Amino acid sequence: IRQWEKAEYFYRRLSNELPNDPKVKEKLAMCYFYMQEYSLALMNLKDVLKVDPDNVNVHFNIGLLYSYFFNDKSKAKEHFLFVINSKKSDEKTRKLAQEEIKKLNAE
Repeated sequence: IRQWEKAEYFYRRLSNELPNDPKVKEKLAMCYFYMQEYSLALMNLKDVLKVDPDNVNVHFNIGLLYSYFFNDKSKAKEHFLFVINSKKSDEKTRKLAQEEIKKLNAE
């Protein structure tokens, strides 16, 4: 078993014990991302937003998933714009989101 699969097993079990913990769901989503289970990653990131709707990193990661793996430019832009406009965004993340919007607009 690869490391991400071990981590997924751990976080999935922990998620069952702590179903409303956004950090656990976010870690589980990252496991699924690295396992190339993009639908499961997206589902778990959306679960995080139900509890923590202003989570800039989650919005950014959802934008990446929609952009690169689901080919949904409008939903990707929606999440990148959230990052750009959020007062909680740091400058680096804001710039990364702006770059992603530029790429989407160029396509």
